[in-house]
Amino acid sequence: MKTKLLLASLLSLAAFSAACQRDVETRTTGVSNSPNNPNTAPAAARQMEQTQAAGQELARDMNDYAFAQRATYTSQMQAQVDELKRNIDDMSERIDNSSAAVKAEARPRLETLRTQADALQKQVDATKDATTGTWNTVKADSQRAFTSLQQSLADARQWVSEKTRS
Repeated sequence: MKTKLLLASLLSLAAFSAACQRDVETRTTGVSNSPNNPNTAPAAARQMEQTQAAGQELARDMNDYAFAQRATYTSQMQAQVDELKRNIDDMSERIDNSSAAVKAEARPRLETLRTQADALQKQVDATKDATTGTWNTVKADSQRAFTSLQQSLADARQWVSEKTRS
């Protein structure tokens, strides 16, 4: 949300400054920038190029800003991974106190959860080594892996709850 607001503000500022520049050019050169003036086309093209360049620079700045937050993002993701792993361990203990049939049925589910947790850990580790060029992809991959593990864990909790009711 903040990035959208920042983007909108900067684009508005670029458009406003271009309009002010056009007014200054008219006063200093005596050449009107009206659409009917044949000398306006080069100025309009130049203005369009400046606006596009400003938009591209803003996009780079926004990506750099997000990349600059990499350490914070990584530490928060690591904390969430650690919490999910603790939840898997707690679920494993609950299953260990269940019947042999539940244990046998739960074993592959727990292995799947642990495999997903290991994959998520690798994704979080990859965020530590991400470059500005790979940041958005690495971040999206880690978020996808996190969401997938979170959903799998919720499903497993539901299953364990149903199987261990006394």
